[in-house]
Formats: sequence, structure tokens, C-alpha cells
Amino acid sequence: MKVYISYANANHKFADLIGKTLMADGHNVFNPAEIMPSSNIYETLAEQITKADVIIILFSKEYQLSEWAEKEASYAMFSYEREKDHKQLIIPIVLGDIENCSFQYRRFNCIIIPYDDNNHNTLNGIAIEKAIEQLRFRLGAHAATVKEEKEKQTETAKKVEKGLSIYLKGTMTRLKSKESSNKWFAYILYLLSITPLGAALYIATHASFVANGLVDAPVSLAIQAVTTLLTVILFISTSKLLFTLAKSFMVEAIRCSDRIHAISFGKFFLDAYGNDATREEVLKAFSAWNIDDGKTSFRNQSGDDYDPKLEKFITVLTSKAEK
Repeated sequence: MKVYISYANANHKFADLIGKTLMADGHNVFNPAEIMPSSNIYETLAEQITKADVIIILFSKEYQLSEWAEKEASYAMFSYEREKDHKQLIIPIVLGDIENCSFQYRRFNCIIIPYDDNNHNTLNGIAIEKAIEQLRFRLGAHAATVKEEKEKQTETAKKVEKGLSIYLKGTMTRLKSKESSNKWFAYILYLLSITPLGAALYIATHASFVANGLVDAPVSLAIQAVTTLLTVILFISTSKLLFTLAKSFMVEAIRCSDRIHAISFGKFFLDAYGNDATREEVLKAFSAWNIDDGKTSFRNQSGDDYDPKLEKFITVLTSKAEK
């Protein structure tokens, strides 16, 4: 576990004793001597306090008089309060009287090491040994709690990853199947849309009044012409309908392809940065797959896309005949 010890320079011997004891137990204790001369000392200390699993504060009369130490204590409290779950462990060790401990830290069950004389110069040796044992016990209990929490998080992450993998695999399979079927429907409808055009062309060129010349009765000629024209219009409308449907199927196939590409990128992002990525980053990586906001090409179709406008044609034809 990462441990940060905040102390006044006057108490450095006791801080060194605690640091060596905890390092012997396998803990990672921050040593201010490791700060590089070129580093910003304020930023480095703040970063170490934020990253620490355990913050030990050695309160004493010297600590209360140290402006630097008080800033460390304030930032430690800020770092602790910033965490909603309060995963950091703060252990105040009071050297001497409890009055040496800042009031806001007394709620953390302080470890008190009384002085051994009236001059407040020597700490009680037996109390020091008990305090170190108590400190080691608290760190051990906290380490067990942190380990258990990490195991739960790891197990949850594995379940989520497995579930997400199954979901993505199923989604990709469905999208690929849908893309393929939409393309086949589009190709078939494109081919079918040509047939009515050929039929319309054939009827227009092989109608009896065209093939045999003018017939005797003008009325018969008009009826045949109108019938042929209406048939041609209906065939053209049918061709337009088939072409519109083919286009819609092809657009849906392209959208499926775009979704597959977007999900593939999201999967790549998870494989590359999954352990470090935040929830917002993961959601952003997969946000591009829903590209149409629920709207499809079929939903946007209307009757005007293939309406032959027969009423308008009949109205115009009637008005011409009346003239």
C-alpha cells in the first residue's frame, strides 16, 4: 500500500522509525528526499497525498507551529473529502496531548503517544511500541479491505467485459446478417424495377393503333390510346416503387456497414484502453454506432415517391377533350 507520512522536521526521527517499520512490512512509503531538485515540490507533494492509500499525520506542538505541515494536513483532508467513498485511510498519531491534534482530525480515532516527563521532551517508550503495533494492525485491516474491494471490482469488471463481449459479438452477427439480406433485397428489387419499364416500352411500341395505323372509329382510337397510356403509366409507377424500395434496402445495408465500423472502433478502444478508460470515454467511443436516431429509409417514404398522379392526368385529359 502507498503510505504518506506528514510530520514536522522536529519529529523526523519518529517519522523515520514509522517509515522503516512499514517498509519492512512491504508498504510503499513516500520519502520527500526522493523529490527531484527540478520538480515543483508543491505539485509533487499534492500528487503523492492524492495517490496515497494511507495518510499518517504526526500531530505535535511543533506540527501545529509549522505552516508547511498545516498545509499538508489541510490538503490531506481535502483529498479525503473529495473521495465519495472515502477510500483513503487517515491515521492521526498525536505526540503528547490530544490538544496538539487539529479538531477536525479527532474523529479519525487518534493514536495517542503521551510524553514520559513533565518537560514534554521524551515520548513514552512503551506507548510508542503499542502505537506502532496498533498502526500496523490498522494498515493490515485496511489492506485487507482494499484487496477485497479490488477483487470485487475485478470480478465485476470481468463479468461486464464478458457480457459486453457476448453482446458485441451478437450485435455484430445480427448487423452483418442484416447488411447481407438488405443488399440482396436491394439487388433483386433493382433488377425487378427494370421489368415494368421493359413492359411499358413494349406496350407503347406494340399497341394496336401504333402497329396497325389509325383505326376507323375515332372513339375506338381514343379508348385504345388512353388505355395504353394508363397501362404505361402504371408500369412506370410500379418500376419507380420497386426502385424506391431497392434504394431504401441499400441505404439500410450501408447503415449496417457504418454501424459495424463504429462498433469495431469501440471494441478496439476497449481492447487498447479498457483498463484505464472512464465510463464517459467508453460511452463516447460507442456513441457513433446509432447513426440514424431511430429513423430509417422506409419510415421516410411517402406515397409521393411513386404516385402516378392519375387524377391529375385524367383532369388534364378531360379538359383537353372538352376543348
